[in-house]
Amino acid sequence: MGMDTSTSSFAMIHLGVILDNGLLKLKLSTPAGMIVAIHYNGTPNLLESGLKESQRGFVVVLEIKADHFSFDPPISNEQHNRRIHGTSFDLISKDENHIEVSFLKTWKYDNKDDPPIKVDKRYVMLRGCSGFYSYAIYQHLEEWPDIDIEQTRLAFKLDKTL
Repeated sequence: MGMDTSTSSFAMIHLGVILDNGLLKLKLSTPAGMIVAIHYNGTPNLLESGLKESQRGFVVVLEIKADHFSFDPPISNEQHNRRIHGTSFDLISKDENHIEVSFLKTWKYDNKDDPPIKVDKRYVMLRGCSGFYSYAIYQHLEEWPDIDIEQTRLAFKLDKTL
């Protein structure tokens, strides 16, 4: 068994970021943080390329009850799917063994269509690993309207021809 000599790389491109560890290449949109492409070991994009980039992979989808929101007109007590689009991008850490990036979305009080929550979507890629990690940090300030988070999902629309 040979020693893994690949390193993790990070590249900024026009309207995106590429994380690459030699086995896996992950392309993310900036500042939204949507997953645009996943390439494994030189394969074509594993995600459906015929879709808009914002529809191929979403790391955080919230289903929320909107009965506590103060919408005008009021919204009934029902579920709503919300894709969380980041508004800022940051490189959290990078060395020869890993890369971690962040896509932050903060709620603005004047935007009544957005759930009142701050979401920090994170992607982590490790050297020599055939996958990536994703997690989200949620923050809800006391003075913001109440919110009920029913579930969080990681969704990918795969290319059916592969």
